[in-house]
Amino acid sequence: LSIHLNYDADSRVSGFECCPATPQLSTNADSLRFARLVAEKFGAMGMELRGIDGVRYIYFDDNDNRYIRESNDTTVLSDPTFTVVQKCGCPAVLVEEGFITNAGDVALVATDAACEAAAQAYYECILTYFDLT
Repeated sequence: LSIHLNYDADSRVSGFECCPATPQLSTNADSLRFARLVAEKFGAMGMELRGIDGVRYIYFDDNDNRYIRESNDTTVLSDPTFTVVQKCGCPAVLVEEGFITNAGDVALVATDAACEAAAQAYYECILTYFDLT
């Protein structure tokens, strides 16, 4: 689990998204299952989910330009994704809790109460993932 805040030059861009290991990786199914748990939990907390369900695949082309595929696109592509989810050798999800460049997102994620709520959400998702609830 790698937790971040996103950035965009356009301060109107907002929302939560998480990026599991992509379909060409052997860890995809487990990563996708965890990503869906996290996105569902953050959506229930009132975060705007980007894309169709807050879970998206991010790839980088030969020129290091980022492009996105939604979680329902299971096409196996050879382009790389984030190193943290591609190279770790286990199920992995990179989470973008919102945009640091969007005042509304910052208000939702950058308070003590919001950080505690996020920590609790991750904890509950981990318990569910490992069937410990």
